[in-house]
Amino acid sequence: MADWRKRRNCQKKWLDHSLTTVIYPHAVLAINRVLGEDSTKLLVEQDSEGLRRLQDPKLTASTKSEIRLRTLLDRMDGGSIAVTGPRGAGKSTLLRRICGPQGYSEGGPPSIYISAPAEYVAREFLAELFQQVCDTYLQQFDSPIAGIRYRGLRTHRETVRVVRHMATILRLIFRAVLALALLAVAFGPLLAGVHLPAAIAHLPVRHWRDDLTQYAKVGWDKYQVAIRVIAGIWALIWWPNKRLRRRRLGRLRRPKLVKRARNYSIHLKIERTSSWGANLGMPTMRGTGLSLSKGISEKYVPWSLPELVGKLRDFIADISQPTDTSVGTMVIGIDEIDRIGSVEQAERFIGEIKTIFGIPNSFFLVSVAEDVGFLFSLRSIVGQSTLEHSFDDVVVVEALELDEARELLSTRVPGFTDSFVLLALALSGGLPREMIRVARRLVEVNHQETKDQLFPRIGDLALRLVAEDIAEVLRTSRNQLARMSLQDSWGDIFYQLRAAMALLRTVPTSPEKHQKIICGLCSLRPPDTADLSIGQETDETAATKIIAGLAAFACYSITVVEAFDNDYFDLHAAHKTTRDTTGGSYMELAAARLELGISPESSQSIIRRFRTQSGLPPLS
Repeated sequence: MADWRKRRNCQKKWLDHSLTTVIYPHAVLAINRVLGEDSTKLLVEQDSEGLRRLQDPKLTASTKSEIRLRTLLDRMDGGSIAVTGPRGAGKSTLLRRICGPQGYSEGGPPSIYISAPAEYVAREFLAELFQQVCDTYLQQFDSPIAGIRYRGLRTHRETVRVVRHMATILRLIFRAVLALALLAVAFGPLLAGVHLPAAIAHLPVRHWRDDLTQYAKVGWDKYQVAIRVIAGIWALIWWPNKRLRRRRLGRLRRPKLVKRARNYSIHLKIERTSSWGANLGMPTMRGTGLSLSKGISEKYVPWSLPELVGKLRDFIADISQPTDTSVGTMVIGIDEIDRIGSVEQAERFIGEIKTIFGIPNSFFLVSVAEDVGFLFSLRSIVGQSTLEHSFDDVVVVEALELDEARELLSTRVPGFTDSFVLLALALSGGLPREMIRVARRLVEVNHQETKDQLFPRIGDLALRLVAEDIAEVLRTSRNQLARMSLQDSWGDIFYQLRAAMALLRTVPTSPEKHQKIICGLCSLRPPDTADLSIGQETDETAATKIIAGLAAFACYSITVVEAFDNDYFDLHAAHKTTRDTTGGSYMELAAARLELGISPESSQSIIRRFRTQSGLPPLS
């Protein structure tokens, strides 16, 4: 009976979860299959609330990188692991999924998630980490977070604490005695025949005791069954169950580690001198008076960096041991080291904080930039470095594949078919952050286009998003070129970029106009008078690289538009090429999108191979 409400709530949560994550998405997909071929080219969504809740941990999806990282954690008894990957690949999300919610969760180890400062100071970062470790451990034992307290109040507070603990014990004893008395009434004989001791038999209560006994006997004979049932129920209610005993008595137990965590937390919070005083004065009589005063001041001397590191290592090592007062392995996630600056600065920061690595039964997951992870991967080539001695292993967060992208988008937007999952993959390169942005824009454009025409299909939506992306790239490229000292012959390039940007931002009467503009950008070339000096990084060479990147992006964009054309796109054929990996896979479009940031020439090679194997005409 005590767990009935809990079981009912769990049942309701399970049904709600099944409805939102299993029944509704599969019902939508079944309806789409009944609709036929057009269902793969129409975006029909009823709820896109998941695209707004970017930080909701329930809307994240498991990936190969997470499986790889959890496997490492299971096969190691502690260590430091670098989590690397391109920006937007989901490194922060992965750390949050591994570390779990901040603090202690029942049945699991305590976990810490902390962000590295942009302007780093090793001592301040370690002090903040130490503070969070102490507060998390205090939360594990339902102990309030330590605040600043003064020596003059300690005696009073300790007295109040002892009184409260004694009251708790007396309350539990009273509940147990009352429950036993009710059980005796429910299952024992009537106590009417019990005689008082001889010492109190002469008291003047005998006359009404006999009457009360008689009334009780009559009531017992008449309502015996009801009295026993009610008394038994109340005995079960009043009996101090396991949860109550654990909650009440658990507060009385204060392990030594909890006291250490509280003392460390107080020490880390106090930086200034604290003082208190008391004055006692006598009234003035005939010009003379008496005054007494007493004052006490205390100051916590800040720990030096070696002392701070030593105490932090010892405390983490103690709370990580599986004992009766601790739950074992601790996981600490350090995120956003990418914000520190250059690779050298990040490497210096890691070198200063690596002194806390290597604690038994403790894992340190550090999110680093892709450049830092690359240096770690090539440690045998580049030689000895700080990174080689800092991390025990590295996990690369890669772009999402089709199955992972489907799980991510279907969780956030029920009814998102594989056609639009492939489109989101192609436009985002498989990066989760960019993929959610593309999905959000798809839903917005679909709502806008529905007002003007009946049910826009996938080709219309692809062209609209591609046109917006190219217009934004043209605007950014013009701004970069404007900051350079270029010759007058570049004026025609500026005019072409401006004209193309203005036309792409307008809604055309026919899609062919936008496609023609994009095709024209594929053949964009710098003026013949541009200085292409080899070995010198001049404004002319930098501008030439920008133009080459624009042309490569235009080739990629027109390929996406043609691949998802309403008359050309076939979901069955797209699935077949993706499974067989024989060529022409739509995943190559995502690879080409990522390759644009590394090498435009390599991206164009991927695009040419895709067009050849897919049967699309070659670009001029």
